[in-house]
Amino acid sequence: MLEWFNAQDSTIKGAIIGLCSAVLVAIITGVFSLLGKKSDSKKSSTYTVNQTATGQNNTQIGVQNNFKEEDK
Repeated sequence: MLEWFNAQDSTIKGAIIGLCSAVLVAIITGVFSLLGKKSDSKKSSTYTVNQTATGQNNTQIGVQNNFKEEDK
């Protein structure tokens, strides 16, 4: 394998090294992005809205926006 590589022209050697480097970077980036997604799924936010009404013939129309400090 090394003899075959040494027999190549210098531009071909550069292209081969560049291709191998790009593939290696893509694999490493993919592994780290998968690891990052696992930890982000634990930080999902949940919101609870409780609404009560008393009386007769009441109509409730409302819009509620709850923002945490880190959501802004």
